[in-house]
Amino acid sequence: MSDLELSALDNLLTPDKLMSLNHVLDLLEKLDKMGIIDVISGILSDDEYMGKIMGAIVNDNTLELLGKWNNMMGILTFLSDEDTLNSLKTVLSLVKDLNKSGILDPIIGILKDEETLGKIVGGLVNDFTMNLLTNWNQIMSDLSKMDLTNFKYYTQLINSVGEAIKVEKVKPLGLGGLLSALRDPDVQKGMGILINIVKHIGQNYKS
Repeated sequence: MSDLELSALDNLLTPDKLMSLNHVLDLLEKLDKMGIIDVISGILSDDEYMGKIMGAIVNDNTLELLGKWNNMMGILTFLSDEDTLNSLKTVLSLVKDLNKSGILDPIIGILKDEETLGKIVGGLVNDFTMNLLTNWNQIMSDLSKMDLTNFKYYTQLINSVGEAIKVEKVKPLGLGGLLSALRDPDVQKGMGILINIVKHIGQNYKS
């Protein structure tokens, strides 16, 4: 026996290697008793079956998968992060609720309809909305000063103005017509409100 063979044999006969070899032999014995060794042996002996297995393992898809392995591992690492998992759970829970409520189907339908989606995007992104976003802080600041307890009066004013200006044909009103109109109790009340509005506007300006 050559020195190389003796060295290899000495390396194999170390306690750790013998223990590992013993585990392997035990495993093979169990597999043989279960009949798995015979199945594997039969598969390895069947060239056609082995060809199918190799074809399933080695193909364009698996090669492409191996080429992207590093990227996939990066994604898996990102997905295994606790914060990411919690965020995904929240999103999936939201999607589940939307699906149960029947809202998800119309949303999917809209996303697939390019014409409708274009109209929605056009409605959201235009000169008005961009101007609104540009002045958003100022608008919010001014709105915060509004006394919302008077909101019903704002709507009454807007509705009254709408009723007045929706008339298509308006007769010109001269001095005589104005004097005649001032006899109308409703006009008198309206004039009183206008005077009161003018008064409050004046109070906001220092002389």
